[in-house]
Amino acid sequence: MTSPIALDRLLRRRPIADVLAALTAGESYEIDARTLRIGRPSAHDAGQPIEVDGETIAIVVGRDAERVAEVMSAVAAIETERRRLADEVLGLYREVNLMYALADRLAGAIDSRQLAQRMIAEATRLVPADAALVLIDGATERITEFGDGVVLAEPTDLARARIEVTEDHSTLVAPLSVDETERGAIVLARRQRPFSAGDLKLVSTVASQGAALVDRVLEGERRQVAAERREQRLREQIDQLRVALDASQQPEARDAELGGRHVPELRARIEALRKIVRSATDDEAE
Repeated sequence: MTSPIALDRLLRRRPIADVLAALTAGESYEIDARTLRIGRPSAHDAGQPIEVDGETIAIVVGRDAERVAEVMSAVAAIETERRRLADEVLGLYREVNLMYALADRLAGAIDSRQLAQRMIAEATRLVPADAALVLIDGATERITEFGDGVVLAEPTDLARARIEVTEDHSTLVAPLSVDETERGAIVLARRQRPFSAGDLKLVSTVASQGAALVDRVLEGERRQVAAERREQRLREQIDQLRVALDASQQPEARDAELGGRHVPELRARIEALRKIVRSATDDEAE
């Protein structure tokens, strides 16, 4: 929020002091509280307001008070606009830095649970909360919780960013949106004081950065599950072949010669399957 203009500080700037000197033809002036006195004003002189955005920041009394007030109002309006632009640029700069920092912190997540935990950590670092949920559709664990789960229940509408206030607590919902498709949400709750629009903006920034990583971590989870299933099937085949190999080596086998011929073959198949399992495991590790 832009701080209010102080006329005494404004007149310390040489160019503005020169403007005032030109308006008053070099007449002396003084500032007392929020009153600008030019020359030796009479006690009966009507004060002229210096206004910015409809708010009076000072009163001018004395020589050419009306003209001075008009020009000083224009100068104060220009200074106010300059400050607003500076604040806006600073705000954008901070927002960009925040987005880069969040992208770095979230990017290392290897699965949906870790991504959810990092989003909770960043969201609650920026906006304190008593409880939090991160919901990611399609994740192995759809809901990741933090804090007092009694306070916070899963909202029915995750697609709309909002703040809801009840007698007991305030709830903030920031959707995870990927290509205009809602994939979940970050939900915060706290008891003491309601969330603000600024809080919602900060958590929505975390949500937008996290949403960009959802498809990557879900694809990684799918690949991991598929690899585990392949590995399990291969291990089952090895076990079956081992049973067959053991049976072929039993003395009571009806056809010892036939069994003997199959032993090398069975051993070779077991070894081949073991190599496949090791290869799949090494690939996943990489």
